[in-house]
Amino acid sequence: MSKLNVRSTRVFSAAMCAFGLIVGSAIAAAASEAQNASECMAFEQDTLEHGVEYRLINHCERRVTCNVRWTLYCGDRPPLRQINNSSNATITPSDERRIVASAAACADNGWEISRVSWSCAP
Repeated sequence: MSKLNVRSTRVFSAAMCAFGLIVGSAIAAAASEAQNASECMAFEQDTLEHGVEYRLINHCERRVTCNVRWTLYCGDRPPLRQINNSSNATITPSDERRIVASAAACADNGWEISRVSWSCAP
């Protein structure tokens, strides 16, 4: 094997190692940012007359997109009607969004909102 082939193989190997480190670092950083987004967000709720209001407050240094999911149960006795809902919101730094989980679909039949979950990512 000539010296030229050995040198180009070493350069190629070094370039591939550097590329792997960069890609690996980017993936780790993205996973860390997603975890950190939930850590710097605040989630509050207030019961309304016909629903629940969820307040998402962004204490992060960057814009985040959040998803809130909940289940509305209608009726006073089984079988209860079940309605799955979700809402997305993009929130800039130092801002907040309010999401209302309305029970209007239940009319006057009694209601419950449960199985609430939320997640945020940059």
